[in-house]
Amino acid sequence: MSNENALVIVNYDASYLEEQSRALGYNVYVIDHHNYHNLKKTLTPKSLKNFISTISKKHKNVSLLYGSGLEGKKNIYKDFTKLNIKGNNLNLLNKCGNIYKLENLLKESGFQIPKILKNRKDLSKHKYLIKPINSCGGYDISFSNQKKENDYIQKYIPGITYSACFFLKKNSFIFLGFNKLFLLKKFPPHPFVHAGAASIRLIPFSKKIIESLKYFSIKSNMYGFNSIDFKIYNNDIYVLDVNPRITSTFKMYNDFYNNKLLKSQLSSDIDSSISHKHKVKKNYGFVHIFTDRDFIYNKKPVINKNFINLPKEGELIKKDNPIFSIYMIADNYNNLKNKLKRKISMTKKYYSCYDINI
Repeated sequence: MSNENALVIVNYDASYLEEQSRALGYNVYVIDHHNYHNLKKTLTPKSLKNFISTISKKHKNVSLLYGSGLEGKKNIYKDFTKLNIKGNNLNLLNKCGNIYKLENLLKESGFQIPKILKNRKDLSKHKYLIKPINSCGGYDISFSNQKKENDYIQKYIPGITYSACFFLKKNSFIFLGFNKLFLLKKFPPHPFVHAGAASIRLIPFSKKIIESLKYFSIKSNMYGFNSIDFKIYNNDIYVLDVNPRITSTFKMYNDFYNNKLLKSQLSSDIDSSISHKHKVKKNYGFVHIFTDRDFIYNKKPVINKNFINLPKEGELIKKDNPIFSIYMIADNYNNLKNKLKRKISMTKKYYSCYDINI
């Protein structure tokens, strides 16, 4: 049995986390959809037990790092308790899948949450969303009136959607930054699907939001990297989602800190370079490019180092699925936005894809 540290990574696309974890010396075992295509088949009670058992026979120390993919899968959480979880307790992940379970603490922290609409009178007066419990990535959220078993009806809050990223360990709270979130234009299957993000320096009520985040996260016993999605409306901050896990915005902040953020997530201490004193001085951003038709992928001249999460040559990409992502860095938000827009415009000359509302 090896004394080397092993790390199980669960994420819809684990390529970045896998690469950066290997750079830290970990033996990495991946459960994901994008590259290994084993997310669905592995995250069943029997398959997961076999997966973990095989790794545990090879390594004394096995840890878990998770992003998206475990939402709503409470029946397998107990199998992960055999591992050293490098993040929040999975019970907190389950609780955060329904923000109305957090309503009292969120309001105590200074936040608001959108009202749940239950009767016809409310529905006739307000614009509303159908949203599933344990939603992830904006999928299955719509203005439809077709409500499923695990859906609830939520009052729609207009305006820009932001996220805030922060890091917490041993009650030491570090605010990382704000981001503006992007949506696809005219994407009927999932009108609120996550299509990218860009870091942004200041937004209205920045100080109040950071103070509320600190209070909420410490009271919730959060650990490591976390984020919330929110809107500002009528001078109130409405929390849309609490994400007690690695999200796609993690890459931006981990790159700024030269992989020290991931190192801190996986170790017992926070690296000294990560602090409020070290503000992110550049703007990082990315967009996910979704195809609007089935096609066989092949590399075009537009592809360069700014394109990440590339599919394999000759791979079939199905309609309404992401092809790849574009990742950029600039000195300020406006320059970043313009660089992303130019890249999207160039990409659309070679690939038939949805436009993005930046």
